[in-house]
Amino acid sequence: MSPHIRPKRQVSGCVNGTRHDVDVNASDFHGPLPDLEVVCRIVVTWYMIPVLARRPLEPWRPSPHGHLLWPDRIQIVLIPGHSGSERNQSSRFGSYFLTQWSLPSSIDGTPVRTDRAIDYQRDTDHAHSLGDRLASNMSSSALLRTGIVPDARSRPVNGEGTYITLADGRRVIDASATPLALGHRHPRILEAVGQALRTSPTLDEGFSTSLRESTAEELLRTVFAGEDWVGGVRFALTGSEANDMALSLAQALTGRSGFVTRERAYHGMVGLARDITVQPQWHGGLSSRSGGVRPVPRSSPVRVLPFPQGRFGDGLALSRDQAEDALADGEALLADSAAVIIDYTQGGCYPAPAYQDVLARKARSTHTLWIADEVVTGFGKCGRWLNFQRGEERPDIVTLGKSMGGGVAPAAAVVLSKDMIELIGDSNWANYSSMRSSDLAAAAAREFVRVIAEEDYVRRADALHDSIEAGMRTLAATHPSVSRVDGRGLHWWIEVGDSDWRQWRGDGRDVSVATQVAAAVLDAGAMVATTGEANVVLVTLPMIIEDRELDAVLSALDHGLALADRIVPEGAPSRSRTGAVT
Repeated sequence: MSPHIRPKRQVSGCVNGTRHDVDVNASDFHGPLPDLEVVCRIVVTWYMIPVLARRPLEPWRPSPHGHLLWPDRIQIVLIPGHSGSERNQSSRFGSYFLTQWSLPSSIDGTPVRTDRAIDYQRDTDHAHSLGDRLASNMSSSALLRTGIVPDARSRPVNGEGTYITLADGRRVIDASATPLALGHRHPRILEAVGQALRTSPTLDEGFSTSLRESTAEELLRTVFAGEDWVGGVRFALTGSEANDMALSLAQALTGRSGFVTRERAYHGMVGLARDITVQPQWHGGLSSRSGGVRPVPRSSPVRVLPFPQGRFGDGLALSRDQAEDALADGEALLADSAAVIIDYTQGGCYPAPAYQDVLARKARSTHTLWIADEVVTGFGKCGRWLNFQRGEERPDIVTLGKSMGGGVAPAAAVVLSKDMIELIGDSNWANYSSMRSSDLAAAAAREFVRVIAEEDYVRRADALHDSIEAGMRTLAATHPSVSRVDGRGLHWWIEVGDSDWRQWRGDGRDVSVATQVAAAVLDAGAMVATTGEANVVLVTLPMIIEDRELDAVLSALDHGLALADRIVPEGAPSRSRTGAVT
């Protein structure tokens, strides 16, 4: 036995009306458990997880809600009254034996909560360790994942429209998914994809089909309506891939290798898109739960521009003089760079047309291509089909993704100006992928655009901004933990506490405040996301949301931020250990 493992744990419980108090040895977990009729998965988990994750055991601690907390933020909740037997349960991690068990009433004298069914609840940011994989689902431990929605009690089993149904039967409003522009399983998109499934052959990207051509034409005719500078579309699978394609094309066209982006930017996790992602927690490598990171080195040099962050969408009011001040060193940073790429939400940096236009002019003066990353903001969630349209200048390249497949199929695109197509000339753009540009993705994207246009959802997203802003202002005024709120249309960013994003790497065992707040919001009936930063809650609403559902999301946020007020008093750091609330 490891010297770090406590040799015994007292388990108390009741079988057939008789109380049992048993000291359990760690060595008992291989084969039948002697003198123990009260056997519980909570004990098995207590033993197995730290051993497999190679980290020492720590004492159990009670949470402020009165139930047990695993020291690595794994909350174990069991329901009593289970009967029957489970014999010789085994896996690649070892064997244990269960027989006629019911819930222990306490462990080491601490009561065990009994209000939910068996559920291994994780309350952690981005868990990669084997122990966390086991805690998530011991029977499906082959799955590796990284997510921005806390997994505690949130295993989805169904989705319909604005709502998502969880494994415990709750039906909550989904305000977490950027690709979810038209809700879950929109019937028209399902029908379009179904028709493609029934009739379309499996063809690689090199083929032109009537469906692919029709989708490209629909994008230019509807999404880029009035933009006569646009020349053509190339499809991709994801926004990350689209950005990588655009950036590599910029290198080929200019003969330069470096790039420029703005601070706090995120552009994806593939190739050059990862290079220009400067949010430090998304480094593409490993963030250790015992502390420290092992990032992936960049393949190209990247320079970073400052950005004047706003509040409540006031970036639209940024003046040209203010933008010039912010970009005073712009030409020097842009010099000898292949491209500058900017987006309109990442890092809580929302549309500022004056900033965009000043940057575009400086890029032109240094012969640097401008890529507008509309992966998140494209298709109208922020109140315009495309957010660069709020300014006067026009990009050389536009990238699209996220919601483009209607939440049903992976779809993205690189849209080139006529000038870029002229520069390519008779050359072959030697970038290829077998499954890129499938008819299934094309069918989903074409119908997605048509639904938005026919239902006038872009105008609705713009109209909803004022009421959402009013709700966000009320939340910020009510909760002292809220340090900043920004957003536009249906996409909003809430910061709690005072945390320097430049120093956050996503490592360590602390559970971020953002994760705890998101879990509390879920308890109140809405699913929101985090961004990977310690103190940011992300709210991204579907375009089909109704007024009463919007009110419910704001109410759930009020509930979650009340927790933040207790964890993070105004001005305090935004990292906290679960269970530290008093």
